[in-house]
Amino acid sequence: ELQKNPKYLVDFIEPLFFQNKHVSRVKMIAQKDYEDVQTKLEEKLTEEKVSKLSKREKLDILDLEMELEEEQLATPNVECLPTLSVSDIPAEKQSFVPSQVGENMHWLKTSGSGLTYLRAMIQLDGLSKRETELLPLYETLLTRIGRGEYDYRQIGVAQNLISGGFSVKTGILTDRNDVNVATPTIDFYTYGLDEKLDEIVPIFKTLLDADGPDFNAERIKTVLNEAYSNANGGIVGVGHQYSMAFSHSNVTAYGSLNETLSGLTAIKTMKTAVETNDFDSLSNEIKQLHAKIR
Repeated sequence: ELQKNPKYLVDFIEPLFFQNKHVSRVKMIAQKDYEDVQTKLEEKLTEEKVSKLSKREKLDILDLEMELEEEQLATPNVECLPTLSVSDIPAEKQSFVPSQVGENMHWLKTSGSGLTYLRAMIQLDGLSKRETELLPLYETLLTRIGRGEYDYRQIGVAQNLISGGFSVKTGILTDRNDVNVATPTIDFYTYGLDEKLDEIVPIFKTLLDADGPDFNAERIKTVLNEAYSNANGGIVGVGHQYSMAFSHSNVTAYGSLNETLSGLTAIKTMKTAVETNDFDSLSNEIKQLHAKIR
């Protein structure tokens, strides 16, 4: 039917809803003395309850009222609250050396909370312009596709059972002494309970392994279509931020790279990938990019 008439659904629904003359109207009128009625009901209920109390019970209630009033009028004791003074802050910055795993990943256990935080950062030197433009797509895909022995559904469940979620984000390294220096990075992050560390590390490493991510063309298509729809719908709300990022892209190397990774250029790259619909070629490009990143 849709092939014969593209407006079939519109023509079908319109007489049932928009042109339907069967209408029910409901008019709600507020009761003018509603509050007065409620007050009288409360007074009546209170009188009924009080009338059932013995003299001893009434005296007990009076004692409780006096204790409550005394407590409410008393000056609050703030000594039991946690406080922080200038003397509690160390004059020198404290450093904590994390346990290293391989070349790119490290973890650090926090004292008291029972949580271990895992981070990995890879500096991406020598990427071509095209490879740099693909980084936002790579970032979007990596935690939403299958990895290792898991498909994309299984890896999501496995991650949620042992951690607070995995995240992948592009970053930028700069030189404060030279505005013309800006290098892209890819940052990996997760955290979980100390006792789950032995389970987290193997799954975390699948982000970095050569044969870890499964860059399946159909899955890439699904993820990018969803991501592009969400990104495109949010442009209006943050349009001024995109405008500022685009303007800054002509000033410094950081601004230029930031626009490529998270500005309108990144959305344009995603849009082109979705509209071109050649996800097999895109899959091969991202596989080659992953080989460089790890």
